[in-house]
Amino acid sequence: STIPFADAIVYASNYAEGWNLNYYFFNSGDCANFVSQILENGNICSQVVTNSVYSGWWHKRTQATIGYEHTHSLSWTMADNFTKYMGISYTTTNHSAFSASLSAGSIISVDYENDGDWNHVGFVTQVAYSTGNLGYYDYEVAQHSPGYILWTSDDGNGWETGSSRAYARVLY
Repeated sequence: STIPFADAIVYASNYAEGWNLNYYFFNSGDCANFVSQILENGNICSQVVTNSVYSGWWHKRTQATIGYEHTHSLSWTMADNFTKYMGISYTTTNHSAFSASLSAGSIISVDYENDGDWNHVGFVTQVAYSTGNLGYYDYEVAQHSPGYILWTSDDGNGWETGSSRAYARVLY
């Protein structure tokens, strides 16, 4: 049998700390762009291409005079647009409950101020099925901005920190 989301997990692991030159890299925030790439390259979702940045979910790379030109929809590159375009299957302000809802292949979003604007998105590559002494189920996140693949319990991760956050598991 095949492992669910195996291609997506491999892509996420390979590019979490770097980037695929077939896509543009946004220095100011690349999280949704990276998760979009995971969905496409992991054979989970096909692009919905339109001629408007305000509709569909897409990225285009075309030959330019020098190098390539990249165009994209807002839903491909912006965490809030991505999350709302794909849809939300579960949301909570309780990190422990949120962690219990995750599995490898989950797309996750966080709203730092719980104001309805999703600020960041990541991809879950592994989940530990024990809370241990953490008070939540540990999960490994591959993300950009910053780029890493780390367990939530690792110091550099930070998905579990903050007091007024809302969390979402994203549909796709």
